[in-house]
Amino acid sequence: MLRLIPNVPAAITSAVSALEALPITLVILVLDGRLETFRQRIYCPDEKIIGHKIVLNHNSSRWLRASPRHGVQVEISEFSPFRRSTDVKSLLSAVVAGVVRMGVIPSPRYVRRAEVLGIPFGYPVPTHSRSKIVALAQHWLSEHRIYTVGRFGEWAYINSDEALYRGHCLGMKLAMSEKFSRS
Repeated sequence: MLRLIPNVPAAITSAVSALEALPITLVILVLDGRLETFRQRIYCPDEKIIGHKIVLNHNSSRWLRASPRHGVQVEISEFSPFRRSTDVKSLLSAVVAGVVRMGVIPSPRYVRRAEVLGIPFGYPVPTHSRSKIVALAQHWLSEHRIYTVGRFGEWAYINSDEALYRGHCLGMKLAMSEKFSRS
């Protein structure tokens, strides 16, 4: 974001460039039907299963659960030898075989569509210097009435519900300060 803002001091852009993130590969499977499970997340340390985290988002709401098709997201860690695979067909085949082996889906034929996305900023890394760097950037940004929250706005590993809550709190704080500045 700082690259898009004119006149950011070099010390801040240099500091922010030292923040670390782990990239991931995300495999999205669209299923031909519904999954009958209430699980939302499956964490898998098994080396034979490609993907360290499996997400069943249809279980996050009644509306999504009622959809005629459900989806499965499989996150592949930076440390997986499969993450850098250029053979997308083999990668997809191995991911589908893994979720079948785990009993997440009944068979490979259940997959209607599959996509592979490379995500360079999958997770922020909590290094020793992270807090100081984020504070430096946020202070400068706030002087220009720019406020950041959320996983990469704060460079903190937080879930989306916490990010929404922090955005709500910031909005309330700004609304209150605006209200009192008009008085």
